[in-house]
Amino acid sequence: GRRKLLSHRADHAQVKLEWSLIALWGMGLYASSELDRGKIPLERMSMAGVLRAFRRVARDDLHSADRRWTLCIQIRTALMDQYERHAKDSRDYTRKKQEHPASPPTIKTATAQERKRLQLLTGERQQTQKG
Repeated sequence: GRRKLLSHRADHAQVKLEWSLIALWGMGLYASSELDRGKIPLERMSMAGVLRAFRRVARDDLHSADRRWTLCIQIRTALMDQYERHAKDSRDYTRKKQEHPASPPTIKTATAQERKRLQLLTGERQQTQKG
């Protein structure tokens, strides 16, 4: 598509706009009848896909590689997907980790079993360092 109507005179631009709308309406009408024949609900029709199908056929009409890929088939596949989109509000939300200040350490006295284990470990270390 075009974003601007290029014409030397304003009335010519108006005529181009009207014919573009008539062509778009005609493509939509043809596509809706084709979808109706294929028992596809009209709510799923993608007008952008229909335009792509018409452009592809107009461009590749003389030397199409696959004759089975007709305009009818292309229109029947020019559908909007059924995926439900969700809001993108939180997409750019900063998720910095909120670090809490360190709490004071909890000190407890070692039990008899823990002291015994410590003596065993330190004794083993001293023997390995000597040997």
